Amino acid sequence: MLNIRQLNKDELPLLINALEKESWHVEITHINCLYANFFKGFFVAYDDDIIVGFISAIKYSGNFGLISNFVVLKEFRSCGFGKKLFNHALSYLDGCQIVIESSIEDEYIYVKKGFKSYYDTTCYRFKITKQSDSTNNFDIKNTLEKKEISDEYSIYLNCVATDKETIVRAIYNDNNLSSYGLCTQHGDGYKVVISSKDKDEALAIFFSLIKKFELSTKIYMEVTKLDTTLINIVNLFKMKEYSRKRKMYNKVL
Repeated sequence: MLNIRQLNKDELPLLINALEKESWHVEITHINCLYANFFKGFFVAYDDDIIVGFISAIKYSGNFGLISNFVVLKEFRSCGFGKKLFNHALSYLDGCQIVIESSIEDEYIYVKKGFKSYYDTTCYRFKITKQSDSTNNFDIKNTLEKKEISDEYSIYLNCVATDKETIVRAIYNDNNLSSYGLCTQHGDGYKVVISSKDKDEALAIFFSLIKKFELSTKIYMEVTKLDTTLINIVNLFKMKEYSRKRKMYNKVL
């Protein structure tokens, strides 16, 4: 009989191992920070005493949630466990606008569950071949003030930004946060996340984040077509598309 319960902290490595077996680029800092702040939304499914799958249902606010880390172990697929896990996550996030990041080929699965596709995120990758510096005109800080982060991801962002493995860069104008960037380990390289509306600041943040790495280091960055400041960086470095995912929502608030 299937038993779905909250994931204990000592079971977190089992989830990470399951994701790695699926050849996912597991972001350890990301998962650890999500669990540290939203552990009530991490679930594990047992069939008798055997783990069959995992899912997380992150409730960022009273009306917005995210379903991720959804995996059923290969030997237990096509047994109905995935459907029960997913329904459990939906029940936990009942009443929320829910977002799922789906692969293009799995989109039809979530369409059947009432989700609609809204936009794609593209992950680009490149290797550092030379080091340049375009940061001299900016006063770039190596910390991100918690009080300056005001969006619904503030708790998670603060956790990632303060992790000892995360590289942080920020630009302030008149003591107000103007642009920031985070760099974390990502599979066989590093993932860069930048928030900026100014292309020069975004570029300065990017250079500052990657300048410590050796040549041939792989850098990943996810963007959408609306991220014009980041698209400029993608084009400048002639980054190659690595993967594409589709953001899907169950409803628009």
